[in-house]
Formats: sequence, structure tokens, C-alpha cells
Amino acid sequence: EKVIGQRLNAHVTIYPKAKIENLLNRINVNLAQVFIVSKFDVSKDGFGAYKGTDVSIDVLAADGHTCERCWQVVETVDEDGLCDRCVEVLN
Repeated sequence: EKVIGQRLNAHVTIYPKAKIENLLNRINVNLAQVFIVSKFDVSKDGFGAYKGTDVSIDVLAADGHTCERCWQVVETVDEDGLCDRCVEVLN
């Protein structure tokens, strides 16, 4: 069953071991942009469906509305269908 049609429809959560968590805390990047998904979370609690040596990962469909400009799935869009980030960029 295909739940996620495009990367921007995804919400990724990773559950890292301590050494990976420390690395993620040291870098200052928007991981959702790096992985081209709408939402990316790092969580200490839980286990993901996909398990690796140092992390486990969950990939779910992102909840919300799709921005008409950037196609990110966000909680809210304005009356023109734009997310807050796109409204700021256009103003």
C-alpha cells in the first residue's frame, strides 16, 4: 500500500543512539531540508519501524496542508494557500 507519494509528503522521526544524537546536536542544519521531507524529528524515546545499527527510523505521512508554492506539508496555510515561510519570502 502506497501511503506517501512524494518525499515532501513525509514526516520522518529518527531514534538515534547517543553518539548519533551528539553529532546531530553539533550540526546546525534544517534536517527536513537536507532530506527533502516536510517534517524531520529526532526523538530519544521509542523505536522506529526501520532499525539500523545506530538509529531506528519511522516514516509516516505528514499531517497538514500543502503549500501551493513550496509543496511542504505544514500545519496552516494562509487564504492564498501559502505557508508562513513562503509568505515571508514573497513580502
